[in-house]
Amino acid sequence: MDYRHKYLSTLIGKLTPQINDKPVELLYLGDNKTRTIGRKRGDLLKLAQGDYVVFIDDDDDVSHEYVDSILQAIESDPDCVVFDLEIHHGVNTKLVKYGINTEIKDLSTHYERKVNHLMPVKRSIALKVGYGNEKRGEDRHYAVKLEKHLKTESRIDKVLYIYQYNPRLSETNKE
Repeated sequence: MDYRHKYLSTLIGKLTPQINDKPVELLYLGDNKTRTIGRKRGDLLKLAQGDYVVFIDDDDDVSHEYVDSILQAIESDPDCVVFDLEIHHGVNTKLVKYGINTEIKDLSTHYERKVNHLMPVKRSIALKVGYGNEKRGEDRHYAVKLEKHLKTESRIDKVLYIYQYNPRLSETNKE
């Protein structure tokens, strides 16, 4: 099995029981190298039917509370939901805090970042912002455009997302 499919299968296996009997859809497109990552995300955005959208990279991980925490947070109808993320780079781990009024900072204890594709956003806003046809940096472009449209957030003070730095995938994505 291709190592990319292994990661996707694991992620789907973790998310499926979390969304069972809940108003959540899980969409994914296989990587056939005919679309850029920006176009793939844009296509998924157009397919989405829910009130909120969020992207999970197939080589990353989410907490067992991911879906329930987000569903509870969107009850107040914010423009976006923010939570903490851990970056795992080998044996090193660092916390990342997101927010609409956050300045980008690299502190010794943690990073602070603006809202990006890893945070749930109202689909109507995400559609206005959209994705281009970028091969790289598509998420940075999305975050910059998104910032102008976000006025309210619901904050979850937990780590819900684990970013696994994978040099094999990083090298593959340079193609």
